[in-house]
Amino acid sequence: MKTNFLFLLLLFPLMTFGQQFESIVDTTKLWSHMLVSPSWGGPPPNTATTNFVKFTTDTMPGSVQYKKVLSASDSAHLAWTLAGLIREDATGKVYYRNVQDTSEWLLYDFGAQVGDTVPVNISATVHVDMLVDSIDSVYIYNRFRKRILFENCYESWIEGIGSTCGMLESGHSNLVGAQDFLLCFYKNDTLLYSDSQFSFCYYNNVGLPETEETKVRLYPNPVSGTSVLSIENKFAMEHAIVEIYSIAGEKLRVMNINPDGKMIIDGSAFASGIYIYRLIIPDAEIVAGKFVVE
Repeated sequence: MKTNFLFLLLLFPLMTFGQQFESIVDTTKLWSHMLVSPSWGGPPPNTATTNFVKFTTDTMPGSVQYKKVLSASDSAHLAWTLAGLIREDATGKVYYRNVQDTSEWLLYDFGAQVGDTVPVNISATVHVDMLVDSIDSVYIYNRFRKRILFENCYESWIEGIGSTCGMLESGHSNLVGAQDFLLCFYKNDTLLYSDSQFSFCYYNNVGLPETEETKVRLYPNPVSGTSVLSIENKFAMEHAIVEIYSIAGEKLRVMNINPDGKMIIDGSAFASGIYIYRLIIPDAEIVAGKFVVE
């Protein structure tokens, strides 16, 4: 019995590879991407900017059907602009063209096998060859997803989500200097993925007053009666709001920070369980954390 169970456990990730892949070109999805650039000719820190990406209505230039690709760089992702066009075929290949070009290029090939070289374009004229090193599965939000890993590369592709460098940044791990990160991925407004290296889904330190990194403290945690969420950044005190989510990603409430930089969390207002808070500073950063209500 134990042998059979172990066989099924080992077989399950392989079975998922043979199933129909999840479409990545989906209008219910949202990505946040951070670009970290070195401060050429000056001291650290590096500069960091975030943009959001989503897909919207169909369009058909010529005889090929695409989805429109929209991008927004504000923290509330309200100011959307047209960035390009995207389409996906039945074999798992994803093609992109930006608004300045009439030709498309390969962004992903989710049908690639171990040993294949995928010629991914990072612009209309520049491409990089990405050698598939291995394929496995990763468990994200109640299901296994196929993951493609590449040789000599920190980037991987996740089925239905895209590159860990960012949705439109496939292949960017081969670039020298700047670094790209997929911070967060949402579907139907539910957070399904976040990069474990970071505690935020938005960060922008360009054109802001020089301040220390926002430090957030929630105490006591777990919450049994009332707890205090406090911040030490004056800029954040004046501009921040706090959103509280269930562990399933449902937004429960939005609260303001008091002038003294503190906010009371009343445990009696929540059922027992795990919750996520997001401290949002408009056009600056989003700091996230968890708390437990007993």
